[in-house]
Amino acid sequence: MKTMPIRTPALWAMTCLTLAALCGGCANRKVPLTQKLIDQYNLTPSDLMQLQYYVSSEVKLANVSKDSDLTRSADALQFRKTRHERQIIVHKDLPGVAEQASRDRLGVSFEVGGNTFSFVPRGGMFYLSPSREEGSLWLFKYDGLDYYGKSAPLSNVYLLIEESGLTRFTKETKTLPGRKVSRSPFD
Repeated sequence: MKTMPIRTPALWAMTCLTLAALCGGCANRKVPLTQKLIDQYNLTPSDLMQLQYYVSSEVKLANVSKDSDLTRSADALQFRKTRHERQIIVHKDLPGVAEQASRDRLGVSFEVGGNTFSFVPRGGMFYLSPSREEGSLWLFKYDGLDYYGKSAPLSNVYLLIEESGLTRFTKETKTLPGRKVSRSPFD
């Protein structure tokens, strides 16, 4: 049987959209980690450490160091300033794991090595939390250095989990019917 190539742009576009819709349904859906989900699935700190985490939006942090150097030569003094900037970027779809977990704080790591970002419950969801605040800047400790980020965009970063990760946690509920005192037939 001979197959016919798709010749019209409209038919080609329709085929691409259909394939995209079919493949999109296979992807893991990400949902915010909420206190309600934790309660609904009765998740323990140990359970929380088994989930796959993501951040809701990109996190950008910077560490800037400045040095100055004075060198003397036979006929002149030279003063040189240098500026070194290090950046940490956590992309939106970068997977992370919880290294520490409790009901009021999660420490999520996005690389091997023990560095974690703290997330705390606020308004029912778990939001990024700095080590400390300095005015409009948030300070984070990472690799022993202080990294700064602007609080405005960072205060809106919350944790997401793969919804499919919750399927291995089952909840069993039994609603009891109640009992009444049995009356004797002679009453």
